[in-house]
Amino acid sequence: MSLEKNKKNSGEIILFVVFIILFFMLFIGLFLSKMILRQTKVANNVANSVQAYYIADTGAEVTLYRIRNELSSTAFTRNNEIANVEIGGGRYIATVTSSSGSALRIEVIGIYNRTSRAIELYWGG
Repeated sequence: MSLEKNKKNSGEIILFVVFIILFFMLFIGLFLSKMILRQTKVANNVANSVQAYYIADTGAEVTLYRIRNELSSTAFTRNNEIANVEIGGGRYIATVTSSSGSALRIEVIGIYNRTSRAIELYWGG
């Protein structure tokens, strides 16, 4: 009878150890999946930020072209939003103001998937 009781107890101990091991495996799996999701979000944010920067850079080039070829640089005495353009799945907003002397301050904000990057440059003067 004692032998049967020991077999029963050893079966319960093995079952308990298996549950502990499964619990730790589940915990490690959840921890790793949380880390992977966090890294995926960071990678998406970096990709959106780069795209927003390139959109802002494109907007700065277009704005400089327009100032040189299409618009009078004397027209910018106060804040002038000269462009709000959709491009490449995002958009850019270009604002031109007069700066010290005859220089123009050009600020372009690129927006892509709720991420924005700004470029500021001075031209002329």
